Amino acid sequence: MGPISTANGILNATVTPANSPGVCERALTAASNIVVDDVTACLGPTSAAVDIAHQIAAKVSAGR
Repeated sequence: MGPISTANGILNATVTPANSPGVCERALTAASNIVVDDVTACLGPTSAAVDIAHQIAAKVSAGR
């Protein structure tokens, strides 16, 4: 488990799974009282999980 940070309402951390060639990022956020839980992205851009969590939260907010 790498450093944990928060920015713009998203909690994220980096994780290096055992026997993995790369690092994964995990993100968590909430929108409209709905938790967008455990978005995981591996072997992509370093902010991929955060970007995906933002996209999901935007769709949740737009659907309410």
